Amino acid sequence: MTKRAFLPLFGTFSILTLIAEAIGSASMIFATKPFLMVFLSLWFYTRTHNKNTSFRFWILLGLIFSIGGDTFLMFVENPPYWESFFLLGLGCFLVTHVSYILAFAKYPKLKSGLVYQMPFFILPFLLFLVGNTIVLWDGVPAEMKVPVVIY
Repeated sequence: MTKRAFLPLFGTFSILTLIAEAIGSASMIFATKPFLMVFLSLWFYTRTHNKNTSFRFWILLGLIFSIGGDTFLMFVENPPYWESFFLLGLGCFLVTHVSYILAFAKYPKLKSGLVYQMPFFILPFLLFLVGNTIVLWDGVPAEMKVPVVIY
């Protein structure tokens, strides 16, 4: 398969996943959603295969853990193991976020970026985080509140 195919495949599977979500087809979601991050990971890998940098490593690691997070969270509707799948998915996405933070912390042009230059621009995102947590808090089961806050 040519490296040029991965981005169109990602776009196609994105549309198919949106359609599956819209019509509520669990089998179609299971058949399309895990491939989104697979195709995106393969696209990124083929675009950066000749660049051995820590940025590339951490982004690829984050993309790989995103595949796991998406896949595990598809199973949260299946009792009696929904909590295990939820925690595995949450854990994968936590590793993903840490990987992305490490990648961009090592990005060569970090100090010339807008948020680095004017950190107050992060305030709307922090306000959204707090507001979103407040809105969703009552719907989070008691045993999941600590993992959700850590995430």
